[in-house]
Amino acid sequence: MKVYCLLGDERVFRSLSPLMHNTVMKEVGWDGLYVPFAVAPSRVGDAMKGIRALGIHGANVTIPFKELVVPYLDEISEVASTLGAVNTLVRRGEILRGENTDVGGFMEAVERTGVSLEGKSVLVVGAGGAARAVILGVRMLGARRVVVANRTLARGAEVASRFQADLIPLDRLPEEAPCAQILINTTAVSQPEEGVELASLIKGLRMPDCCLVFDLNYGRKENLWGQLAERQGIPFVDGLPMLAYQAARSFRLWTGTNVDGDRFLAILRSAA
Repeated sequence: MKVYCLLGDERVFRSLSPLMHNTVMKEVGWDGLYVPFAVAPSRVGDAMKGIRALGIHGANVTIPFKELVVPYLDEISEVASTLGAVNTLVRRGEILRGENTDVGGFMEAVERTGVSLEGKSVLVVGAGGAARAVILGVRMLGARRVVVANRTLARGAEVASRFQADLIPLDRLPEEAPCAQILINTTAVSQPEEGVELASLIKGLRMPDCCLVFDLNYGRKENLWGQLAERQGIPFVDGLPMLAYQAARSFRLWTGTNVDGDRFLAILRSAA
């Protein structure tokens, strides 16, 4: 049996990825098992050594480790190198390669909404590894302007510079939001208790020209971004479609088997 895993902090135990991948493996007859591993940030190097020593065949990497694992890899794909962030590890013999399926998964999730990003102004909240994938994706989808809003300007500046985006401090969200046609949350905040400051800002946003609100998080009972969209009659998408479509890409890299992303999405929705 081949073993695959999800690397992240304690939040991995709330992830639906194990259910999704294990279900698909069983359906296609792949002799594999997908398990969550919670790792302390100071032990990422040890975790990567463990993956090699234990013969783990593949892994997904989630926040906050998408950038931290890069130095421990033998190879890295062009997209992952551009982002400086990895979400999928693939073993080829003794070689451990880093890939990033977030970009393709995000793009497919947006395209399936029917909303075109061509020529649009996009406001991205957050500047972590997920934000990098989103910004590259919206650029590839033809966005005219990208604005990054982040609490830490130094971190935001690196991302904005890398992808030719504008940067604003988080407290300027109310000023910038009316100009945005697409709003994307890449932070971990989707409920009031997850970030009081951002939650307060979200409630006051006015977005008269917005045609899509996209939150990369999922499974929240009270989603502030969804409530924002509902109040103003804006279509809303949470992170389940992106999770499903990037998972289908990871699965193909690991197994060589092409399973439609909608099958992964159906499993997620039946469990959410």
